[in-house]
Amino acid sequence: MDSAEIPWRRESQLALIQKVKELPTLWDVTNILYHKKGIKRKAYQLVCDHLKQKFPELQYLNAGTVKTKFNHLRTYYQRELKKIQKTAIGTEVKTESKWEYFRHCSFIHTTQQLLDNVAENTVAPEAFADQHQHLEGEAEGNEDEFCPLITSITSGGNSIMVPTKSEALSPTRSTPPLPVPPTPTLLSAQPSSAHNPKWQERVKKRKSDAVDASSQTMDNDEAIVKTEQKRTPSTVLSHGQRIGGVIDTVWEQLPPANRRKLLADLLFVLAKHVSGDEQV
Repeated sequence: MDSAEIPWRRESQLALIQKVKELPTLWDVTNILYHKKGIKRKAYQLVCDHLKQKFPELQYLNAGTVKTKFNHLRTYYQRELKKIQKTAIGTEVKTESKWEYFRHCSFIHTTQQLLDNVAENTVAPEAFADQHQHLEGEAEGNEDEFCPLITSITSGGNSIMVPTKSEALSPTRSTPPLPVPPTPTLLSAQPSSAHNPKWQERVKKRKSDAVDASSQTMDNDEAIVKTEQKRTPSTVLSHGQRIGGVIDTVWEQLPPANRRKLLADLLFVLAKHVSGDEQV
């Protein structure tokens, strides 16, 4: 049954507030069990059983409805408290809330003060908004989760270490957290150069230039072979050195797939040159 359909009376709501007050796990953010879902679920069930036993008209009450009702009461109390604090700024007049349950929910005030102090002493209000909302709301961890003692909040490009949950709000904590150097922002990964059209075009042009250079060199060597009528050992050695120079010049410019073809062409020209036969 929805919380709005439950026949709440002033007495039953006061009994709910009093029972929740006896269980800090449900409202005290400094309590080590505050973020344990399973434990809080059992605590709400205890409150539910207590109210059903005391008020027969609440026989359809369940733990979820109790949780929703208390969240409404807490939210309304925090709203009234902020309204009072805002009105009292710059005046000496003491302002009081007209909400009938305000005084009964005053046990939440200590938690609210701690939240406000952390907001003022650690980070800017806009950076603390998410953390503040998290502590006030019902975002809870699993029973087996370990809540970290320190968390990092980014404000204005700087990473600030902020105490979290019980450690941050513990009354025994005496010193504020120290800021840490800004955390470098990781730039989005750039696309691989292999998929860059301009890069691919440059590679193709480089390969083409290398092949043209090797072809021109081989054509020149072949022309020299045809024009020479006599070939002495010294002449062969001279041309061998020239071919070696060609290999040194062109080899590194060629991709691996083209090097084998270059060697085959060079051997072909060299064989023709040594044998003196145009048909090899």
